[in-house]
Amino acid sequence: MLNLNARLVDEALVKQVIQDSGIPHGDIYATRSREDASTAARDIIDGGYDVVAVVGGDGTIVGAIEALAEEGERRGEGGVKGLPVIAYLPMGTGNGLGGVVGYKVGRFKKRKSIAKGLRLLKSSHTSTSIKTVPVPLLSVTYKGAPSSSSSNLCFFCGCGFDAVMLNDFITIKKWARKTGILTGPLSSIPGYCAALAFKTLPKGVRRIHELKVRVTAPISQDTTWIDHRRGDFATNVGGGVVFEGTTGILAAATVPFYGGGMKLFPFARMGREGMHLRLGRMSPVVGAVNIPGVFKGWYRDKKTQRIVDFRGEEFDVEFLGEGEKPVQHSGEGVGGKTGFNVKTVGDVEFWDWEEDRVVIDE
Repeated sequence: MLNLNARLVDEALVKQVIQDSGIPHGDIYATRSREDASTAARDIIDGGYDVVAVVGGDGTIVGAIEALAEEGERRGEGGVKGLPVIAYLPMGTGNGLGGVVGYKVGRFKKRKSIAKGLRLLKSSHTSTSIKTVPVPLLSVTYKGAPSSSSSNLCFFCGCGFDAVMLNDFITIKKWARKTGILTGPLSSIPGYCAALAFKTLPKGVRRIHELKVRVTAPISQDTTWIDHRRGDFATNVGGGVVFEGTTGILAAATVPFYGGGMKLFPFARMGREGMHLRLGRMSPVVGAVNIPGVFKGWYRDKKTQRIVDFRGEEFDVEFLGEGEKPVQHSGEGVGGKTGFNVKTVGDVEFWDWEEDRVVIDE
């Protein structure tokens, strides 16, 4: 499945895959819409495939998984639990999942990597050689007016500064397409930078991105608070209200990387199950000064708790005060909401592109 809406996927790449990958033409699906993905999902399940290669960005992988899970659930075949192995070949903007599954685009020189990666996949695909990485999937259900309530599957979601920036990025992209100025660059990472510099940071100085939230965990859940003062000591704080106050960003993920190599969730895979929920309470100025540490995942604040970290399997987030706030999942803005519930709903098995770990150094 190749998503033609992804930044680096186009008709030329589809043609290259057809010619060079060794995969039969009838097994290659190029999608542009939700309907295309649903059609591909029906054919894939009908065909009984045990591995599905997905080419695109983080939004692409989530869209493919949603389409496959919905089709499987419609047939009573297990939904998320009945998914085939997913072989992710990242060709989007952020590609947060790429590092988790061990696929490094530079290894195969970007566009040429796709056909080569698919050939490698095809040649090594036997019933005994499939090596996978299990990654918990999140289900996020949004709160708001009945007409606007909905849910998505994803691996990371959030609100606050990052969601505001994504909405600003969408505005920049629309402006670029309308004016015809720098349409290509402003639809990728330079566009994020432009949105951050010219729209989001000025809002941040005025603290427009801040929101007051109440975060609740199920009473039966063993919620872990990561105490930075004690060397990232994990403390069980149980259920109920685990946080209430002001924050600039609130985000949850089951993968360490937010996109572009940013390790925003360093505790995401510090356990076999559950997610990392992070609240960033620092000002944009403090964030900018400490951006290297935030980017690499090693920034901690041991005194004023500018960063608050939890681990658990379910959290309910309520926005306190009037009005809706921007929310995002998988790097895609979903508009204004009054809160959301996020929980893990099972593992997705990803094809593991990484080399085996060294057990004995020869």
